[in-house]
Parts: sequence; C-alpha cells; structure tokens
Amino acid sequence: MRPHKDASDESHSSKWLSGGKAPIDMIAEVPPIGLHQRTAVCYGGEDPALGHPVEYIMLDDTSAEAPATCKYCGLRFYEIAHH
Repeated sequence: MRPHKDASDESHSSKWLSGGKAPIDMIAEVPPIGLHQRTAVCYGGEDPALGHPVEYIMLDDTSAEAPATCKYCGLRFYEIAHH
C-alpha cells in the first residue's frame, strides 16, 4: 500500500531544483577536462562506488571548444594537442 501524500511533501523535481539550478545546468558549469591521451575513462566522480558504469570515450578530433561528453553524467573531455 502506498503511503498517504501530504501537502507538505516536496515533489521530486522541486528537491532537485531547490538550489535554483537543474543538474544539467550545474554540470555545464564544469569546464571540459583536457587529457594527454586518446581515451578518457569516466566513472562519474572521484569515488567509483558513487558514480556510474565505466565509460571509455575516444577523444580523437576533440578540442576544448568541441569536447566529447560522457553519456551518463555529462562531464566533457578533450585531447590536448601534441606538439
């Protein structure tokens, strides 16, 4: 049986937006991450236990202006050009 919902309960969306920004807007503020390699490995943060499944992202033809994006968390990566 589902518990009774009371007028003081917050909706799921209002919990996320209580800080004034949607999660997608907050992740967009994180600058793209430059790497000296062709493949980025993203697991959603510093603690793999709290992140997402590992994603390997190819960085060929990327730049700071046109980075590759993790499909799970939205972090952006690019390959730093070799000299």
